[in-house]
Amino acid sequence: MAKRPWGWRSCSLLGWPEAVASASYSRPAWRGLVSWLYGSSWMGSGVMVGVVRYEKGLTGYTAGCQGGSYGRACQVGAPERLGRLVVGQPGMEPRSPLAEAFARKTDAELLYLTQHPQAFAPALVQAAWDELHRRGQVPDPEPAAPPAPPTPVPGLSSVAVTLGLAGLNLLVFLLMVAGGVDALRPSGQDLIRWGSNFTPLVVRGEWWRLLTACALHGGLAHLLLNTYALLVIGALLEPLVGRTRLLLAYGLSGLGGSLASLWWHLPGWVNSVGASGAIFGLYGAMLTLTATNAARLSRPARAALFVHTLYIVGANFATGLMPGIDHAAHIGGLLAGALLAWPLSKGMRVRG
Repeated sequence: MAKRPWGWRSCSLLGWPEAVASASYSRPAWRGLVSWLYGSSWMGSGVMVGVVRYEKGLTGYTAGCQGGSYGRACQVGAPERLGRLVVGQPGMEPRSPLAEAFARKTDAELLYLTQHPQAFAPALVQAAWDELHRRGQVPDPEPAAPPAPPTPVPGLSSVAVTLGLAGLNLLVFLLMVAGGVDALRPSGQDLIRWGSNFTPLVVRGEWWRLLTACALHGGLAHLLLNTYALLVIGALLEPLVGRTRLLLAYGLSGLGGSLASLWWHLPGWVNSVGASGAIFGLYGAMLTLTATNAARLSRPARAALFVHTLYIVGANFATGLMPGIDHAAHIGGLLAGALLAWPLSKGMRVRG
């Protein structure tokens, strides 16, 4: 077919201008026309040619462009093959060849790309998202939910019994000092007068001394060491078991420590004071709760608490190997607390 110059005419299709070029040109001539059309207006239509692409080197064809819902799709035809061009609307960015290719993909294909981004190039995944957005298949993100209220930090109320017991020991010590007892080295007679675990009086019926001895201390240093140990274990244990169980464990462990001390020193006698038996009982209860997971803690938390408690117990026994230390009360309190943890943990509601 002889080559002819391009002929133009304007008409309307669905409200959009249509321009048809009817001719037959070789590929180089078509490339020249595309170059001329790019960025130029079609006569009288106001439609700008956008990104133009043709496929597989057609040797002769006709070109027709018609309006669409998103830009303008142009079919380039030859008797045996078809290519596709993309023409943009005024004021719109032209679509890239990649976007045009993705426009022919099904929703399922596009969703597969977006759901497996690690298997594809980022540009392909982004093009799939863009096409899904264009089709209205991807909803706009919903407004973020309001942030959850912050979890309240446990306050002093969570260790109220622990603080109360430490305060009781301090109050008794201050009363002793106010009554004339030496704050650094109280005499044995002073301790007996204030309610120590003195064997001759206990076996005569003054059993209350088994408990009052737990609130007495043999000097300021003794009080400070026991207070520190009580605050450490109480702050860990009371939030787990609650106030009532902690108070029961403390009192019964102190009683167990005093009885162990009394029994250990028979047929002799002992004059013993201190809260260490009751405090060791709290450590024993913690060992049982963490070893059996009665407190229903995570494995890392259980392991940390168990090792920490075991270390403190071992350190106390190691540093306590000196005259004047009532090891029987310590061991008795530790065993009492460890055994009491079993019944006390029944039906326990974990608070931490």
